[in-house]
Formats: sequence, C-alpha cells, structure tokens
Amino acid sequence: MRIAYLINVYPAVSHTFIRREILALERQGFEVDRIALRDSDQNLIDAEDLRERSLTKFVLKQGSLALLLAVVRTFFTSPLHLMRSLVLACRMGIRSERPLPIHLIYLAEACFILNHTRTNRIQHIHAHFSTNSAEVAMLVHELGGPQWSFTAHGVATLENPDYTGLETKIKKSKFTIGVCSFARGQLCR
Repeated sequence: MRIAYLINVYPAVSHTFIRREILALERQGFEVDRIALRDSDQNLIDAEDLRERSLTKFVLKQGSLALLLAVVRTFFTSPLHLMRSLVLACRMGIRSERPLPIHLIYLAEACFILNHTRTNRIQHIHAHFSTNSAEVAMLVHELGGPQWSFTAHGVATLENPDYTGLETKIKKSKFTIGVCSFARGQLCR
C-alpha cells in the first residue's frame, strides 16, 4: 500500500516521532510519500532529518503559479468535485479563526496534492495535526482523492474544536487518532 504523510512543516527537530512512524511503516513494507505544506526554517544538522528533507515534497515551494494551474486542471477534470470542495472550504472558513482566503489557499494546495496522489498512486493520506494539514487532506478526498485519516495533537486545537472544524474533520476522515487519553476524550466530546 502506498501512503502519503501530510504535515504542515516537515522535517523539524520536534517531529522526530513522525519520522520514526514513517520509518516503521516502511520497515513493514508500506511505501510512504512525505508531503509538507512548507519546509522547516530550522537549520537541520541531524543526518536523518536531512535525509527526510530530501525525500519530502514541499507544496508551497512549487509557487503560486503551480497551485493556480492545479486548480485550473481540477476545474476541467473534476468540476463537480471542485465545487463541492469549494463549498466545504468556505464552510470551514466561516467558523475559523483564520480568514476565508486562507481556506481557499488550502483548497489550491489540495488540488496540487490531488494530482500528486493520482500520479503516484497514493491509496491513503495520513495527516499529522488536526489543523491545516488535516483540512487539506480532507479537501483532497473531497476532490476525489484517496481516503484519509489524521492524528490529533495539541491542547489548543482540541480546546477550540469549533474554530478548527474538528467535528467535520472527524466525520469525514476514515479514522482519527488521539495521541493520549486526554486527546481521545476531547475528540469523543
């Protein structure tokens, strides 16, 4: 099975646990594509982090023209999926702390990632963190991409579920993981 791991920023010194998770899946025979919305601005020195950086596809490094072309491509290949995803992005943006245009950028990122998942035969996307990476994974699926899941971390996200669209993300994901019993309780709530 080919899986894409979607993370907002990767690799980062604090994301060693994600690297270990990816490597454990690869040892079990899974193929894992690493996709990050942006590169870490950290000066990485660990050889494993540098290796991960070389294996990671960075969405925003592609530039705004690449994202715009991905939206246009999606419009011509899947217009109904794009309209449905646009409605979902707007719904997410209305209740969010972040302004609506940011959620439209998430949709453009999802269009770009959709093409990557099709080209590379990705069968599942797993997002780490319940913030924008989970929303982008959800939008990729809404666009007609593969099933998706996410791991929820962080007290702030779980304490403000309305602002992050957490309920919508949970309902639309294949499965959701809480990193501890507290997170699990908040997700169930």
